[in-house]
Amino acid sequence: MLLACALFSFLMPHGGQYLPPLRDDAEAPPAVLTQPGTGPTLPYEPDRWEWWFDFQEEELLDLRVRLARLPAEADGAAWRPSTESDRVERVLPVLQEAARRSQRDLRATAALALGRLAEPAGVPTLLELTEDRDLFVRAQAILALGVCAERQRIERDARIEAQRAAGSSASTVPAGVADASVLARLDRLLDTRKQPAELFTYAAAALGLMGGPDAELLLGPRLRPSVLEKTPQQQRAALINAAGLVGSAQLDAQLLGLRERWIWTHDGDVRALVAVALGRSGRAANLAALLQLLADADSQVRRSAAAALNGLADQLSPTDLARVLTRHGKEKDVATRLHLLHVLGRARAPAARARLLAVLARRSAGLERPYAALGLGLDGHPDSVDALIHELDRNSERSFRGALAMGLGLAADGRAIGPLLELFLDESEPAAQAWLALALGLLGTDSEEFLERVEHVRARTHDPETLRLLTTALALVGRGAQLREELDEMPVSLATSDRAALVFAHGQFGDRRSLAALIELASDEEHPSYLRRYALGALGQICEPAERSFPVRLSRLVEPHHKVGFLFELNQVY
Repeated sequence: MLLACALFSFLMPHGGQYLPPLRDDAEAPPAVLTQPGTGPTLPYEPDRWEWWFDFQEEELLDLRVRLARLPAEADGAAWRPSTESDRVERVLPVLQEAARRSQRDLRATAALALGRLAEPAGVPTLLELTEDRDLFVRAQAILALGVCAERQRIERDARIEAQRAAGSSASTVPAGVADASVLARLDRLLDTRKQPAELFTYAAAALGLMGGPDAELLLGPRLRPSVLEKTPQQQRAALINAAGLVGSAQLDAQLLGLRERWIWTHDGDVRALVAVALGRSGRAANLAALLQLLADADSQVRRSAAAALNGLADQLSPTDLARVLTRHGKEKDVATRLHLLHVLGRARAPAARARLLAVLARRSAGLERPYAALGLGLDGHPDSVDALIHELDRNSERSFRGALAMGLGLAADGRAIGPLLELFLDESEPAAQAWLALALGLLGTDSEEFLERVEHVRARTHDPETLRLLTTALALVGRGAQLREELDEMPVSLATSDRAALVFAHGQFGDRRSLAALIELASDEEHPSYLRRYALGALGQICEPAERSFPVRLSRLVEPHHKVGFLFELNQVY
């Protein structure tokens, strides 16, 4: 019921139509009509907890940190990050070659992967791809320029700081200055008179991801009220979104300055987008504005403010929390109430916990109950765990059980292992088993019964998302060597979508020991191009040196009801 073939992907076609990739290999089965391994497969219903979880999954699971903490395997560490040599000598040539291929999706995937790589040697290729004949490829290359420039800026600043600490004044490179060619290209793309709204949106997001003084320099003048009032609506939304990605005090102040202008009063999208931007900045100084927006007359503004408060929930004072509880109690809009339940969980306060427990216990609460379950998981208090286990024991609705399981997995309380394992062994529906297995993986369960059942389900399912989640569960309990061997020896007879889901999972794990197998998959033209695209994407994921991947920053605190033109596509980039 829960999962089959994903609707979203890191190769998102443009126009918001969620179309499949080009069918350029006959081997691809019918399941490939949507992208495998990247999210829930329910019809898109933004109120469903599964969709919210999909947007926030990487940040919630924090797989690489968890995998790095596992006991060492026989051949050394449990998890190994990529090295400079991996990126420059092994992966960069593969991506540069793919960027020259005739298939547009290979070029587009190579562009995003080059951005993740963040190597200066890849910038010329990205600049070429921003002039590609295909709009899809151009947009991905533009976004990748920002990702690449951010890493280069951070590393340059670190070198300068190290020189200063050593007492040297030899460096003549100003801190924070990115590649001049990248800045010039992005600046040109932000010309509203000459550029399509789509490319403008991606260029603005690229600047936001790049951050630093250069981003402020290019975005600041365009965020002046007198300029924004004359800017078309889509481009205006893109600029506000970009300011939130930068997260600087200066740009926050500019956004708050819009409150005195007519666009604030007459355009709810402006208020909603400013709310998300303020939440992403994570500054306590923004709390007062967000709480005010939480009482806005426009329901979309309230939804966005509630989503944004998730970024500041741990800074709520008792008075602030009382306002949030009051708003939740009288709020008529369902989506706003759902977001507030996660705020209450992250607040980790007795009054917030009491509200979550009451919602969880109320059978008439409908869609709020799974959100309350996840909120209690984020809270992590023993009383929260007791309540989740109690509901798990008596509830029969599979989607709700999935939310209960994930709440228990996030709470990280070992008392949940027994009840979850019992339910997992009794469950017969593979998609439901996948959520239970993932929760047990988060809790570190490695009993023989658990492992045997996971392998049994993996061997029989052809649902890409179920396969990915079960594979992730195995990685979490220290079966990395087994999974790498499986990747090395992946049979050609396995369905293309199944192989793609496994490849995507290895990209998420980020272990450099998967690189050899992925390079072979990405480079060998005997493999279906659909599978090669996933291998290219996984190479980029493994080699991304940043602490948090750039898709996390794009989708963090997103309000999934708010479809503001091409911004909605950005939230779904993988």
